[in-house]
Amino acid sequence: MRYLILVCALVCFALNSLFTRYVINSQLLDEYTYTGLRLASGAAMLAVILIASDKSVRKLSGYGSWYGAITLLMYLVGFSLAYTALDAGFGALILFTSVTLTMVVGGLLLGQRLSGVQWGALVVALISLSVLLNPVVSDISWPAVVAMVISGLGWGAYSLHGATLSERGQGATQSTAGSFIKCSLFVPIILLFTPSMVFTWYGAGLAIICGAITSGLGYVMWYQSLIWLKADTAATLQLTVPIITLFLGFILLSESISLIQAVCAAVILVSVGVYLKQKRT
Repeated sequence: MRYLILVCALVCFALNSLFTRYVINSQLLDEYTYTGLRLASGAAMLAVILIASDKSVRKLSGYGSWYGAITLLMYLVGFSLAYTALDAGFGALILFTSVTLTMVVGGLLLGQRLSGVQWGALVVALISLSVLLNPVVSDISWPAVVAMVISGLGWGAYSLHGATLSERGQGATQSTAGSFIKCSLFVPIILLFTPSMVFTWYGAGLAIICGAITSGLGYVMWYQSLIWLKADTAATLQLTVPIITLFLGFILLSESISLIQAVCAAVILVSVGVYLKQKRT
């Protein structure tokens, strides 16, 4: 049963990219309205889960942090803006790479030392990413790439901050729910800055599903899996998310990928996998 929960969590992460890409690219919602609905529905779902487990509404305000809320907002807004132009799989790969590099830099600033193999793996990953982003190889929108990098920086910073909240006695579900709820207070501001609102009920329904199910419940299932997974194993398993996204994007959204793009993506994933495996030694 626990392996089924783990697989569902990883698929939910991939579906976040697919939902976002489909809704925004199909102009069912504008990126800001989509972000607001995703955030609000995710916060509502996590609040319900937290209330059901803690049996207390008053505790909600004490969970999470405003720093976590801001970094979470970076992730969500950047994520939606990026998928105005990036394919689902391509965006997931940039997101994952950005998250990993953010956490690597964060570790270095905290005094972590890297082995020669780890440095080599990171260099190979960066070279492969630079080839992948070359205009000759990929027809990309640089503003969208920058938005996804900002999204990755936000999620990476949020993940690093999660360790601090854990030290204060907050569980992963508690801290995520608290940060989501605090972040949801920015929804009116997000909607206020919408340059041109696009709204359909179908798009709104998909945004709510993405927020409540593939984001809210997806995070809960992932954190449930972390109880029995080793940290390095969990980090390595996240390598499957861009692969799942690429596969589902090809099947469901008819997205294509060239041979050289596939090779670069594979090299990046393998390089990051080598880096993570080296953390055991």
